Amino acid sequence: MKDFIELIPVEYFIIHRTMLMAQLAAIPDIRSGSHRGNLVYRIYEDDHHHFREVSPKSRNWEKYTTLFGRRRELESMLKQNKQILERYQIRPVAVPTVRNTINKYDCDYFDRLDDGSCSVENTSQYFHNGKHFRSRAEMLFATVLDEFGLEYKHDVKANIKGRMITFDFAIVFREFNRCIFIEYYGMCSDPEYNHKNSIKLEYSMSSGIYLGRDLFILSGDITYTPGSDIIRTAITSIIAQVALYHISSQINSASNENRPTSLLKNQKCLQKCTSNANCTDSYTDYST
Repeated sequence: MKDFIELIPVEYFIIHRTMLMAQLAAIPDIRSGSHRGNLVYRIYEDDHHHFREVSPKSRNWEKYTTLFGRRRELESMLKQNKQILERYQIRPVAVPTVRNTINKYDCDYFDRLDDGSCSVENTSQYFHNGKHFRSRAEMLFATVLDEFGLEYKHDVKANIKGRMITFDFAIVFREFNRCIFIEYYGMCSDPEYNHKNSIKLEYSMSSGIYLGRDLFILSGDITYTPGSDIIRTAITSIIAQVALYHISSQINSASNENRPTSLLKNQKCLQKCTSNANCTDSYTDYST
């Protein structure tokens, strides 16, 4: 996945790490252990020497099971992020950002969405990370989103100005208070299918969900399904566009000594990334 990572602005990984560390700090230091042969959770105090135990009989067992799982997840994501920073010798300096003030599709909106994965029949042959998917392409999308450590929901029904519209994926960028949608149109050789989706797209656009800003689409038909690398390229471009949108207007005012070295090897690489994402924002080339 190295080549794809190099297309993402370095600042994204720094901002993402800051957010992960803040989320981890908000969760108690919970570790699993054993007491008389039974699994327990140990919640450590600030001094990391004193702890209290929670057993399966405790009324808080489910609560701490959830927190324990989330802490392990965040620690794994931080480890992956640290490896990227070290590999490219990135200094985790402060990066100014602009949070989403454009529309209502933010973190709160994402949190209110229900993940509809459970609506997919268990007989589906496309299975990943405990979820069934309707198509191979949707399964590959979920796999790639997990690779990049993105938080998402599948098969969501969004209330758009009083009308329920289904999107294949909703992704949240909590660093930027931003929620976006991804659609896969996999039957584009079918005119009726295209007409149905064109109506859906027109309503979304007229309701403030703009193609290339809030909504991103990949297409296929009965003879072609995008493979993993094509989906990785698309997701990389989406991450780059979202990151550039929120950092470019502020990063240009940063002093030279505080600017991190860019991962992008040259300006052509940057242009390729932003072109794929239909991004119109400017970005400083730190290599000069």
